[in-house]
This record gives sequence, C-alpha cells and structure tokens, in this order.
Amino acid sequence: MNPRIVEKIRRRANGFYNLGLDLANRQNLSGARQELVKAVSYDKRHTNARNLLGLVCFQMGEIGEAVRHWTTSIALQPGPDNRAQRYLQDLKRNEKLVQSMNESLRMCNEAMVQLRKESPDYALVRLKKAVAMNRNYIKAYLLMALCYMETKNFRKAKATLDKVEKLDVNNAVVFSYRTAIREMQAEGQEDAGDNEIRDLTRDLYVQKTLATPDVQEIFTGKRNKRRSMRNWSGPVAQMLLFLAGIGCGVAAMFTLYVPDKVDSLNSQVSKLTAELTENMTARGTLESQLAQAQQEAHQAQQEKTELELKLEDANDEWQDKLSQQKENPLAAAMTAYLQEDYAACGKALSEVEEGALEGDNKTLYTALLDKIKEPLYTNAFSAGYNAYREAQNLSGDSRTEKLTLALEQLTLAAEYSDAGTERRTDALYFLARTYYLQENWAEAVTSFDQYFEEYTGSTSTQQYQDAVKFSGRAKERAQG
Repeated sequence: MNPRIVEKIRRRANGFYNLGLDLANRQNLSGARQELVKAVSYDKRHTNARNLLGLVCFQMGEIGEAVRHWTTSIALQPGPDNRAQRYLQDLKRNEKLVQSMNESLRMCNEAMVQLRKESPDYALVRLKKAVAMNRNYIKAYLLMALCYMETKNFRKAKATLDKVEKLDVNNAVVFSYRTAIREMQAEGQEDAGDNEIRDLTRDLYVQKTLATPDVQEIFTGKRNKRRSMRNWSGPVAQMLLFLAGIGCGVAAMFTLYVPDKVDSLNSQVSKLTAELTENMTARGTLESQLAQAQQEAHQAQQEKTELELKLEDANDEWQDKLSQQKENPLAAAMTAYLQEDYAACGKALSEVEEGALEGDNKTLYTALLDKIKEPLYTNAFSAGYNAYREAQNLSGDSRTEKLTLALEQLTLAAEYSDAGTERRTDALYFLARTYYLQENWAEAVTSFDQYFEEYTGSTSTQQYQDAVKFSGRAKERAQG
C-alpha cells in the first residue's frame, strides 16, 4: 500500500482515538464509543483504541461487548504488554460481578421481549431488577424510560433520563426521548401520576395466600336426611323461604344492573385500547424518525470524513507544489499562512510584485492579504503602542530603541488597515505622537495631517482634541 495512504489512515485513527479519549474523560460515554468505533474501523490494530472501547462498553454496563473487544485486541496483539490481558484477568477473579451483569443482561432481553408484546408493565419489573444488579446499565435505563413514556408516567421517565445523563453526559437517545416527552405533553397527553406500577409477580402467588375453605359433610345418613325433611315445616322453613326471597331479589337486581355495567366497562376498554394503539403508532413514528435521523447523521459523518480526506489530499498536493516553488514568495506566503505564521506571511507578501501577478496567483495574493490583515494589524498595533508607552518613561539609547520599534510597528499597522477606518486613524494618531516624542516635527505634522484627512469620528473626542493640540505645537516647532 502507498506509504502516504497508510500514514493518512494512521493519523485519522489517532485523531478519532484522541477525540474518543477526550469524550470519555468528560463522561460522554456514548460519544466516546462512536469515535472509538471509527478509530478501530480505520486501524483494526489500534490496540489503545480497542482497549478503551472495551472499557467504555464495560462502564456502560455491557460486559459482553467489553469482553469481545478485549479478546479481539489480544488476538491482534498478543503479549503481556497488552492491557486487555489484565482486564480479562480481573473479570475472572470477580465471578460474582460477571454473573450479576450477565443476569442483568438476561433481564433486559426479557424486558425487550415484553415490550414487543406491548406489555410495558411486565417489562418494567424486569428492568428494575436489571438496574438493581447493574447500576451502570445505560441500555436498561433507556428502556425503562421508554416504558414510563408508554404508560404516560412522564415524571418517572424524566427522572430515569436524569440518571442516564449522570452516567453518560450528552447521550443522544436521552435528548430524543426528552423531545418526544415534550411533544406528547404539548399534544395534551397528561401525566399518569405517581402511582407505582403494580408488581405483577404478586399475581402469580395470590391464590396461594387465599384461605382454603373447610369442606364439611352435610348428609351423614338416613337419619339426618329424615331430620332435614322434618325441618322444612315450622320456623326454620319460614326462615329459609325468607332467605330464598332475598336471593331472588338480588338475582333480579344483577340481571338488570350487571349488563349495563358490563357494557360500560367494555366501552371503557375499547376506548383505552384505541388510545393505546394510537400511542403505539406514535411511538413507532418517533422511533422511525429517530432511526432516520441517526442514519442521516451517520451519512453526514461519512461525507465529512470523505471531504476531510480529500482536503488532506489537496493539502498534500499543495505542499508538494510549494516545496517545488520555494523561490516563489507567494508560495512562501501560503506556506507561512498554513503554519499560522502571519508575520512571515506578511513579509513574504511584501516581496511579491503585485503588478506581475495574473489569474489564480492574483486571486491568491488578494485572498491572503485579506486574511492576514486583521491578525497583522492587531500584532503590529499592540507592539507599536506598547513600545510608544514604554519610551515615555525612558531616556538615552533605550528611549531611542523603543521609539524606533514603535515607528516600525505603527507604520505596519497603518499599512494593514483600510483607509478611513477607526483602526487606520488610531495607527496614524499614535504614529504622529511617536514622531512628536522623537522630535521629528516634519514627520509628526505629516502624520497628523493624514490623521485629520481620514478621521470621520466626532471632533469632541479626547483623541481628536489631543491631535489638534500636539499638531499645533509640532507646526510651531517645525517653523521655528
């Protein structure tokens, strides 16, 4: 493979690794995971990136993914220097932790099955157990938030998302869920309240808690049977008939009341079923939109990466051309600009014969000059002004050196600013004041006249009044 391409791939992998490391240090685990996946996709033998990816997955509660990345790392780079060896050994020594995390994974998978069956209450039972065994299981927390959203318990959904954000700052799924909650509330869907989801595991044992009625033998023989027949007459018979009448009345009441009640309950069930279907449809739409947004983001990232590679190719090509044209001051100026050495860029541009430039070279010269004007002016004006202020408190050779430096830098500042602008007049004002300190009255008068010619501000400012005063003194001493 071309060594230049290999070096580009290595640099690109290192770039994604450094970005992933920075995000991991800032507790942005999902963002770090995305960047580290990109790093190992560019360079599968990038051991540091793959080991860090395993640590991030472990921190997110996904022990299976962590072990997979560490095992791959050891396969690609075996040896005691690979930290993945130590990570796997630590896991082997802590079997209880591994079993707990595996059990939480099983609970989470069962919860996903229940969600597919549209049973968020059953899913919540398993998810609560999953996060109890694995406090960092971000995937389980997100599924729990989704269940609360499904049951319209928005307060608990937000609280669960808050827990995720403490574990994983700037999680994209949290942001999308919060947006969905706001949209659902904006549509008028009310919070279901703080009622706890019924622990459905209790239903499996409710019959075991019921008392078993004692079965008593009613007829024990013929004697008892004859006795019971004789008891139909007298007070006992009247009492039984009275109770039978009450039973008939109750039966008649239920015959008239229960059908209406059943119809009402059936109507409520139909209404709730329709609302649930609508909510499931809305959830499916949101999930579809989220998947589409993630796909678009991934596609945009791929396009960005391709553009960056093309830019690197163009940069390399440009650097090759510049290396072949070192004698060209315009090429030297471009090199200095790419290295952010604006002073060297300005110096190289000053050596360019602008009148001899044509076409692209003329365009490049103009573009470079426009881009470096501001930083060059800022640097030159700052250096010139500081030298001017320091010279006021010096004498002898030190004063002369500072004044010379101030004149040089303030002259450059005037050159790198557009005529008639405030920057230009500031540079001219202090240039004139520097000539005044140097007692070069003729140059001071010339600079003050140029200042008055280009000044467009208010004549009542202190700077303008001082310019009038010192200009008058310079003219008197120039004539004297």
